[in-house]
Amino acid sequence: TVEEAGRQARYAFFERMANQLNAVAVATAHTRDDQIETILINLLRGTGPRGLCGMPYRRGQVIRPLLDVLRAQTVAYCAEHQLPTVFDITNVDPHQLRYRVRSQLVSTLKSLSPRFDQHLLKLADILENEESWWDYYLHEQFGRVLADSQLPRGLILRLHPAVQRRLLREWLRGAVGTLQLPSYELLEGIRRTLFEGKRSSWQITAEVRVLTDEDRACLQSAPPTQEPYKYPLIVGSPLLIPQVGMWLESEWVEPPEAFPAQGERASAL
Repeated sequence: TVEEAGRQARYAFFERMANQLNAVAVATAHTRDDQIETILINLLRGTGPRGLCGMPYRRGQVIRPLLDVLRAQTVAYCAEHQLPTVFDITNVDPHQLRYRVRSQLVSTLKSLSPRFDQHLLKLADILENEESWWDYYLHEQFGRVLADSQLPRGLILRLHPAVQRRLLREWLRGAVGTLQLPSYELLEGIRRTLFEGKRSSWQITAEVRVLTDEDRACLQSAPPTQEPYKYPLIVGSPLLIPQVGMWLESEWVEPPEAFPAQGERASAL
């Protein structure tokens, strides 16, 4: 999305400036309110446990020292100390999902449960600890596999599905990074074909493809395949197209208005 592209551009700028200034960290002003909105947005967009953790206090050079502070507190502090601030007009753009979450969803949830924000942050804290343990466990048990370009099918067959998913996701993260990880549906498709020992090809990014066969899954640096392919389409059922790494959704819709008769159309032209 445009919002995500802007986010990536901002953080790339912060990283360049930090390197130029030889800074040890970049501090952002994300608040407790931002954290709650981020978790809800991740949930609405479809996320796993990692997305429900929200923003970490620290990731690389970026630190977020105000995540436990309310937005109202930062506004009051700036006003009290006469600190100049900049208002981003997109914060009140009704087309932005974050604005709708802030102005509509959060208030609705608070009316249903006045302490919902505390419950949500408690869940995020629990999941953050569990995700940290999963990271440790995967690298402790499968460090060599995660550093390899091949994922043995024999190993996958011996693991619980929960570990299979985590291992596959972490294996791909090393190749494409966090922001380009494929969707859950795509990951599940790869896992199932690997588990069943089927031959398949999955385009993950413009440069990375995953191939599976009877023995393994392997990473391949190659552009999207130009070979022809076809799949039967059932309207209303999602269709997975592994060659391009995406799902196709279809539905029947009525035309916005009745088409004119042939004579009427000719006269209109």
